[in-house]
Amino acid sequence: MNRNLEDEEFFNAIMKDHECLSLQEQRELLAELGSRCSIFSHSSISATTSANVYEEEKLPPHLSFLNPPAELYSELLLFPGSFSPWHKGHEACVLGSGERAILLIPDFNPWKEKRDTDLWGEFKELYLFTQKNKDLNLFIYTGFLAAKRANPTVSWLPKLPLQRKRLLMGDDTYLSVHKWKMANELLNSIDELYVCPREGKKEDLKKQNEFLKDQYAIETHFLASHRYEHLSSSAIRSKSNPT
Repeated sequence: MNRNLEDEEFFNAIMKDHECLSLQEQRELLAELGSRCSIFSHSSISATTSANVYEEEKLPPHLSFLNPPAELYSELLLFPGSFSPWHKGHEACVLGSGERAILLIPDFNPWKEKRDTDLWGEFKELYLFTQKNKDLNLFIYTGFLAAKRANPTVSWLPKLPLQRKRLLMGDDTYLSVHKWKMANELLNSIDELYVCPREGKKEDLKKQNEFLKDQYAIETHFLASHRYEHLSSSAIRSKSNPT
């Protein structure tokens, strides 16, 4: 079979059964998929440049989830995270955001996680979610999942060709975002944060909201509660791999 991701037969075959793929082959295919995302392909261009100058790559329909069209840039919500594994809590964040154009950005922290077995399987879970929710404009950037290094948000977010940088995150992440690498530069590049509840204390969230608004003019949107707030990828991994 032709090992070309634009060949729908090959793509469907490895989505159905990827056991034949080595870890290196998984990384190579994920990197190839990631290269089809125009936002990241042009991230070295000034973020103030109009999105209309970018020539969108023409992709076959089965790969359309890789590349948000330029007309959605103004309303695109970014959802970065390890998603290892992807679970109902992540789905609740996406569905509860009320937004209809979301780019999922799976990444990992090599100092916290050891992910050297089934990267394609992790991507597949996100892909299946996008396919079950075709009424939404859901996209996936796989470039970071293929990499062997950390990709701090500050290293890519300020460079993206988006007039407004909007991120979706859990409230635990929200409460610690000011501690991220080069936090001042990062926070100055963010316009809006959509925060999904994960059992954070109301008084702490209120204080963080005031701090981010006063210091960085960040607008925060707190999402409604959902039934999966207790779920945690790290807890799921611990149960799957007891020491």
